[in-house]
This record gives sequence, structure tokens and C-alpha cells, in this order.
Amino acid sequence: VGSEVGRRAKGLGLNVVAYDPYASAEKAAALGVRLVSFDEALQTADFFSLHMPLLPTTKNLFGAEAFAKIKKGARIINVARGGVIDEEGVSIEVVEAVVDALQGKLSANAVNAPMVPQEVLKELRPYIALAEGLGKAAVSLVKDSGFTDVSITYSSPRGDDLDTRLLRANVLKGVLEGTTTAMVNLVNADLLAKNRGIKISEVTVRGEGSEVLSSMSVALGTANTRFSAA
Repeated sequence: VGSEVGRRAKGLGLNVVAYDPYASAEKAAALGVRLVSFDEALQTADFFSLHMPLLPTTKNLFGAEAFAKIKKGARIINVARGGVIDEEGVSIEVVEAVVDALQGKLSANAVNAPMVPQEVLKELRPYIALAEGLGKAAVSLVKDSGFTDVSITYSSPRGDDLDTRLLRANVLKGVLEGTTTAMVNLVNADLLAKNRGIKISEVTVRGEGSEVLSSMSVALGTANTRFSAA
């Protein structure tokens, strides 16, 4: 079955690689398929089509370690036995990520929260509390005046290449926690703001220095007034 899928994929113009410890190089060449290691397949494929028996060597072949190597956005089509994927382990990771997000914590595998690479998470972690604190400070300045828009300005040596998704989510969390009775977290902060008709804007200017973030400011306002914290 795997050979037929590979042949048809080639017919559609796809670049096909395969991991099969039992296949010969001659057979792969005849199909126009390149044999690779399991790790290389995990790291390069955009779509996985699984065709294998359930054996001690294939049970839970796709577990936490394998999923950590797969490209973001890759798709798995499992037409093999269910046991080749560690579904229990994957489910536990998903549940833990949801719980972390609902508690306002950062998760490397966040579900429906801002998804950022591990290296970005590591770089921005020192600024997470600052972002939320600026949101709270800006709200305290507004007091009973109300606001209809949130403007966030970042200064970074990276300019527009700065990934601001986590910072934005934490700013909004800080802004909204003191103005609503709803539970606010990194998952729903953006949606809650939009549902309240709050306009959100972000500007990133190229700054100096070696730090990933030189400065950040948050401004809340209406058409006539503006309060900011930096």
C-alpha cells in the first residue's frame, strides 16, 4: 500500500521520501522515492502517510520525541494500526497545555494560545511579566474614563521581525483582568478584547542595543483621550 501511495504522490508532482528499514535501495529507486532515516523523515516531511504493521518496534513509534521533531503544520494520515501513534501520551500533553493556558501560564505546546518556537519563548520570557504589568498600569491610569482602543509600541533591534504574539497576549491579559468579571488568560484575551469592540494596534520600531526588546509602551484611549504606560 505504501508503494502505491508513493507512486501516486510522485504522479502528482510531490517530492516523496520514505523510511522503511526493510526496503531495498533498488526498489526505492524504481519508485522514484528517496530512502531516508526516521529522523530525517520527521524533520523534512509536510505530510506523513503511515503504512506498517503493529510490532514491538513500531508500537508508539510516533510519540512525544517524534512529535517534537516534526515540522509545525505537518499532517499525519494514519492508515496503519492505531498503536503506532502514542495517542495517550499526545492526549496528556494536549490536556496539560490547555490547563497551563487557562491558568495564564506559558506552555511550549500551547493549544489555541500564541504558538511560538521554543527559542522565541526563551528570548521573550523575561519580558512576559513586564507586558502584563504595563497592561495593568495603563488600566489604572484610565480609571473610570473607559477606553476603546489599545495601542502597543515595541522598540527592538529586530524591527518588524520581532515576534510579538506572546507580548500582545500578555498585555491584553493585564488590560482586561481589571475590567471584566470573565476569566482572562492567554487563550481568550484577544477574543475578549475584540468581543468588547476594543481596537488593538501594534507598532514595532527599530531600536538600538543587543537585547531582543529595547522598550515597550501601552496606551489606552478613546477618540479624545489617551493614557499610556511605558
